Amino acid sequence: CRRIANASASGAAAALLGLAVIAAAVLCLGSGVRAQERERDTIPALPVVRPGNPRQPEPEKARPIGSRHSNPRVEMQRAAADMEAEEYGDAILILENVIAQFPQIAEAPEMLAGCYLKGGRPKEAAALLEQILAKQPDRFSCIRDLGLAYMDMGEKDKAIAAWRRALGGDTRSGAYYGTVAKLEQEAGLYPEAVATLREGLAIKEYRVSFTLEIVHLERVMGREEDAFRDALLLAGEGEDASAGIVGTPAVEIFGESKKPERLLVIADSLIGAQRSGGERLRYLRSILLVNGGKYREAGEELFGPKARKIPEGVFYSMLQLWGRTGRAAEDENRASFYRDALGRFLADYPGSFLAPSVMLMTAASDREAALRGGPEAGRLASEAIALADQAMKHRQGAPYREEAALFKARVLFEDLHKPNDALAELDAVVWLSPRFAPEAEGLRVRALLACGDWGRAEKGLRKLASSNDSTLAVLGRYGLGRLKFLTGDYAAAVSALSALAEQHPESPWANDALETAIAVKEGLGDDTGALDLYRSAALLSERGEYAGALDSLAALEDRFPQSKLGARAAFMTADIEAARGRADAAVADYTRVAERFPLDALAPRSLERIADMARRKSPAEAIKDYGVIMERYPDYAFLERVREKYITLGKAAAAGTVPADARPPGTAPADAGAGKKGKR
Repeated sequence: CRRIANASASGAAAALLGLAVIAAAVLCLGSGVRAQERERDTIPALPVVRPGNPRQPEPEKARPIGSRHSNPRVEMQRAAADMEAEEYGDAILILENVIAQFPQIAEAPEMLAGCYLKGGRPKEAAALLEQILAKQPDRFSCIRDLGLAYMDMGEKDKAIAAWRRALGGDTRSGAYYGTVAKLEQEAGLYPEAVATLREGLAIKEYRVSFTLEIVHLERVMGREEDAFRDALLLAGEGEDASAGIVGTPAVEIFGESKKPERLLVIADSLIGAQRSGGERLRYLRSILLVNGGKYREAGEELFGPKARKIPEGVFYSMLQLWGRTGRAAEDENRASFYRDALGRFLADYPGSFLAPSVMLMTAASDREAALRGGPEAGRLASEAIALADQAMKHRQGAPYREEAALFKARVLFEDLHKPNDALAELDAVVWLSPRFAPEAEGLRVRALLACGDWGRAEKGLRKLASSNDSTLAVLGRYGLGRLKFLTGDYAAAVSALSALAEQHPESPWANDALETAIAVKEGLGDDTGALDLYRSAALLSERGEYAGALDSLAALEDRFPQSKLGARAAFMTADIEAARGRADAAVADYTRVAERFPLDALAPRSLERIADMARRKSPAEAIKDYGVIMERYPDYAFLERVREKYITLGKAAAAGTVPADARPPGTAPADAGAGKKGKR
C-alpha cells in the first residue's frame, strides 16, 4: 500500500511538474522580450507570498546553470538581469540551457540572438535570426537585428537585403520604409537610404515626410541641386496655392547657396514642365527673387499689370517671411519693397481678419525705419502709432488689441520717451494673454521708474508686488528695489535687491537686481558723490535725456578717477551712445572698458557688444571677437549666448549669408533674463 501511495504521489508530482512547466512557458511567452524592441523588458517579478496564506507556495529557487530541473521562469529572469548588466557571456550560457530544456519558450532564441549581437558574436546571431525568420518572416525586430549582424560582419549587401525584407510596397509596411532608411543612414549608407525613401514615396500618406527626409539627406551629401529640385516638387503639391510654399526647405537652400542663379534656372525649368502646381511654384520663385535681391523683377511678377491677385493665405505667408528677414538685412530697397507689399495686401483685402496683423507688421516696419534715424524718424514713429490704433479699431481687431497696445506703449516709451503716455496706454487694457501680459508689466515697471512721480511709482509697484502671480510679484519687488536706488535710499536698495536675487535666482530680473546691488555697494565704499552721479545718469538715461546722462557720467569719471564705479560709468556711456545711434562712439567706449578694466565682469560684455555691432558690416571681425571672449573669459555668465552667436555667424559666413538675428549697428542687446542658464 505504501508503494502504491508513493507511486500515486510521484505520479501526481510529475503531473504537477508538467503543469508548472507549461504554466512557466505561458508566462514567459506573455512577459518576455518584446519583438519590436532591441532592448527587451525584464521578466515580471515573482509573486509576493503573503504571510498566513498557506495556499500560495514558496517560489522555487534557481538551480545552477545546466541543471536538468531548473525553473525556466527564474532562469529567464537571471538572463534578463545579466543582459541589463551587459554580462552577455553569462546570459548566453543561461539562455542556451533554457532553449535546450524548454524549446517551447519562443522569446528565448531572440534574446539569445541579441546577446550574441551585443557580445561580439554577429555570425552566431545572424544564423539564429535566420532560423527565427524562417518561421516568422514578419518579425521586424529580428529583421532589424539581422541587418545589424551582417553590418558587424562587414556584409553590407546582405545587411541591406535583410532590412529590405520588411518592405512590402503597401500601406501596411509604409512606416518601415522610414525605419529602414534610418538604419541605413545610421550605418552611413546615405545613397541606399535615399533609394529606400524614394521607393516609399509611392505610399501617399508618407510622401511629405519621406520627401523632407530625402531633401535632408541630399543636403548632407552635398547634392544641393537635387535637394532643391525635390523641395520644389514638394512645394508644387497640395490642394491650394498656400500649401508648402513658405515653409519649404527650398527657401533655406536658396538662401545658403553660392550658386543662386543656377537654382533659379532649375525653378524656371520645373515651372515650365509642371502640369499642376505651377501657380504655387511661381509664387515660390517670386520669394526666391526677393531673397536674391531682385526686387524689381519680383514686384513685376507679383504686382505688375499682368499679375493675378495673390491668394490671401499665400500673400500673408509671404509677408511674414519677408518681415522676418527684411529687417535683419537692413537693405533700403528690400524695406521699400516690403512696405509696398504690405500696402498692397491692405488694398486687396481691407476687410480680412488678417488685416489688423498686417497693419501691425506695417507699423513695425515704420518703427524700424524710424530707429535708423534721419529727418523722417519722427513722422515714421507717428505713423507706426497710428497704424497700431487702426489695428485696434478694425472690425476684426479685437484679437489684436493687447499686441497693438503693447506696441504703442513701446514706441511711446522707448522711442519717444513719453513714460506717462505709455502708462496711460498700458492702463487702458486688461492684460490676459500669457504672451503679452508679462512683457506689458515689465514695460510698466520701467515707465513708472521713469515718470518722475515717485508716489505714483511706489503705489503701482506695491500693487504689482502683491500680485498672486509669483512672476509679477518678483517683478514688483525688483521695481521697488530699483526705486530705492533711484531715490537715493542706497542701503534699502542693496538689501531689497540682494534679497530678491538670492531668493529668486530663476527670475529674469535676478541678474539686473544683483548687478544694481553690487554697483550701489561698490559706490558706497567711495565718496557717495560718485554714486549720486551714477544714479543721476541712470535716471536720466531711462527718461531718454541722454545728453544730461552723459554729462553726469563724464563728471563721475573726471572727479572720481579712482572710483570703483569707473567701469560701470564707461559701460553706461557706451550703451547710451549706442542707443543714440552713434555706433563709432559706442565701440570706442566699449573698447575702453575692455582695455582699462580687463578683469571686470563688464569687460567680456563690452566685447560682446562690439561683436554684436560688427555682425552685419564685418562678420569676420565679429567671429574673432566672440572667439576672444570664449578664450579669455570661460567663466563669463553669458558664455552660452556667445557660443550660440559664434556658431550661427560662422555657419552664415560659410554660406555667404547674414544670420537672421544679426542686429543693426547702433543697437545693443538687453541682458535682462539672458543669464538664467549662466552664473550670477
